[in-house]
Amino acid sequence: MLDALRPHTLAWLLAGVLAAASGPAVDLQAAAAATEPGSQTAPAAGQGTPADVDAFLEPWRRVRVAHLIPDHAQTCVPVATRLPVTPAQRELATSLDLVAKTPLGAWLIGQASSRKVLICHDPNTPLAAYYRSQVRLIGVLTRLPDPAKIMFLAHELAHVLQHPEFSNDRRFGPAAMLLMHRVREAAAEAIATRVLWQLRARGYEEFWDYKLRSAYGDIAHAFAGVIGDRGGERAELRATRAAFDQWFERAERVRQYDDHMLNHLERTLRDHRRLSVQSRSLTDAFLRGIGWHAGATFLPAGTGPPLTDPYYAGGLSPDNAARLEAILELMPLQPEASLEDARAIR
Repeated sequence: MLDALRPHTLAWLLAGVLAAASGPAVDLQAAAAATEPGSQTAPAAGQGTPADVDAFLEPWRRVRVAHLIPDHAQTCVPVATRLPVTPAQRELATSLDLVAKTPLGAWLIGQASSRKVLICHDPNTPLAAYYRSQVRLIGVLTRLPDPAKIMFLAHELAHVLQHPEFSNDRRFGPAAMLLMHRVREAAAEAIATRVLWQLRARGYEEFWDYKLRSAYGDIAHAFAGVIGDRGGERAELRATRAAFDQWFERAERVRQYDDHMLNHLERTLRDHRRLSVQSRSLTDAFLRGIGWHAGATFLPAGTGPPLTDPYYAGGLSPDNAARLEAILELMPLQPEASLEDARAIR
C-alpha cells in the first residue's frame, strides 16, 4: 500500500504533471515476450465484454469486489486476460503492457496472473494505490498522472508476491507486525525502483525521471548511486538493496507507514479481535525471504546488518511509541508472557 494523499504527496503529484520464498530461476526475457502487446494475454480491444470481469471472479470475490469498486465491470481488468474493452480497461491494459516490457515487470505480471489478480481504477480511494490481498485486487487512484500510475502499479505488483507468507500475523505481536509492515513496504518500493530502472534502460526515461522528482526520489538516487554505469543482474540486485535500505532513512516516511499499521492494530482491538503477545519469532532469516524474486534475492544472508537491527526496527516517533504502548497495555497477556516480550522489537 502506498501512502495516503497527504498535502505534500499531492504537491509532488502536481509537480509531476506540471513538469511534463525463493524458487527456481526463470527466463525473464521469455516472460517479457509472453506478455508483450499482441500476445495471448493482451487481446485487442473488443475481444471481451465488461461482463467477462464477473465471469473471471469466484462468486465470493465478485461480491466483495463489487462492494469495493461498484463499477468494476467497466473499470477493472484481470491481469491474466486484460479484457481491454472500455477506455478505463484499455488504459490499465496499456499500463500492464508497459511494465511487461521489462524482465522483472514481466515476471511480476506473470505471478499476478497466476494468482488471478484484478487491477482496477478507483476514483474514491484516499491512497495513491493499494493491494487488497484478501481479494487479490490492486487499486490505482484514477486521477494520478500516467507516470505515477506506472510507478505505483510496479509497487503494488511487488506486494502480490509478499502474501500470504509475509501477511500480517498476530502471532508475531504488535511491535513485530510494525517491523514486518516496514519491510514489506521497503521491499516493494525497492523492487518497483528496479522495474523503473529497467524501463529507463529500454528508452522509457520519463517514468524514472518522474520518480526522481517524487517523494521517493531519494530511493531512486540511492539505486542509481550504486548501479552507476554497470548493468546486469548482480549490479541491479545490489542497487535494489541500496534502495531498500534508503527507504528507512527518512523518519517522516517511516512514521507515516507506522501510522497505517497502528491504525490497523487499533481497529483490530476495537473490533474485539484478539491481539496476541508474540508467540512466533520474527527472525532475520525469515525477513530476508521477502527479497526473493525471479530466482534471485537482493537480501542474501550475511550481507548488511540483520533486518531486526534497530536501523530497521527502531525509530518509532514519540506519538507512535505512545500509541503502541497503549495497544500493548490493552492486550490480554498470555500467562507465560510479559509486556517486555511484547516490546522486544522496537
